[in-house]
Amino acid sequence: MIMSAPFKPLSYDLIQNSPESNETIGLLVSGEIKVLELFACEAQLFRRVQDEATGIVNENLTRWLAPGHPTFDYVQKWDPSWQPKEGSIFQYSLYNSRDDLFFFDEDHHWFAGRHFNSRFEHIPEFFRSYFRDTELQNFRIQAVAGGGDLGLHRERIIAIPKREHDYKLRFHMPVVTNPEVLFRMDEQQYVMNEGRIYLFNQSCMHGVCNVGANMRVHLVWDCYLNDYIVNEFVVPGLNRQDG
Repeated sequence: MIMSAPFKPLSYDLIQNSPESNETIGLLVSGEIKVLELFACEAQLFRRVQDEATGIVNENLTRWLAPGHPTFDYVQKWDPSWQPKEGSIFQYSLYNSRDDLFFFDEDHHWFAGRHFNSRFEHIPEFFRSYFRDTELQNFRIQAVAGGGDLGLHRERIIAIPKREHDYKLRFHMPVVTNPEVLFRMDEQQYVMNEGRIYLFNQSCMHGVCNVGANMRVHLVWDCYLNDYIVNEFVVPGLNRQDG
């Protein structure tokens, strides 16, 4: 086994990675791993995170994403016919250099000097409690009102600008949801449960539709895949799934 620092990002140059991590990369690249349940957040911490996240959404219900936002432009590259429902998609950046909930320019390129927004206490506590020294690319609250949807699209898990050699993966934790929120991943549908953390393979064709009446609120973050995540979360999650 190749010995490496547990938080060093996994590389596209597979010889630099451990065999276990390369096996996981293969499952992601092939799309065999689409959505994988990893673990449940500790209950008291989850309630604090839930209060913090829903507070932000409730304070900013007039600040929905409008046409022209980078997220919408990206989805429409894959599906030009898709149009957002007005007042249905909300997004707040919790990790950038400006302490600005509505600054998204650094979410998909690597920039130094970014940090968690200083108004938050429990959401950074949650991330550091479980993911420790893993490098973040972004961290957001994303909310979808009843009747809202994001069209089908794919995103990179490697070769993002300024970090072209490192694998990054997306993770979700539902904060508020309902059984009628459906994720579509390569012709399959998934339901995610509140307070549980999921690996989400954004290189698969994916989209979300909230056909329920209530708001869906998720924490969503992209971070760099490393041996710690593979050994602590992914391999145990795969073993539970197989068992």
